[in-house]
Amino acid sequence: MSSKNTTTTTTSRGALVVTEVPQGALTTKQAAAYIAMAAGTLENKRLAGEGPRWGRHGRKGGIYYRVVDLDAYLAANLVEA
Repeated sequence: MSSKNTTTTTTSRGALVVTEVPQGALTTKQAAAYIAMAAGTLENKRLAGEGPRWGRHGRKGGIYYRVVDLDAYLAANLVEA
């Protein structure tokens, strides 16, 4: 069994790209589900510098999120009633 998560995407030219994220980390899709947000919204927030902390595995590797950072993001964005 592999110690890394993998995700596959297809480029506009039809090439299959397999990216890996470190063990214990979540892909964008997994992280979005964890914080109950659409994956596209999470990507947009990352690009705007507004979302949770994230990392990249290698220079061209996959984007990943640590659960501790997702929890911190959720805690920082609580609304007091």
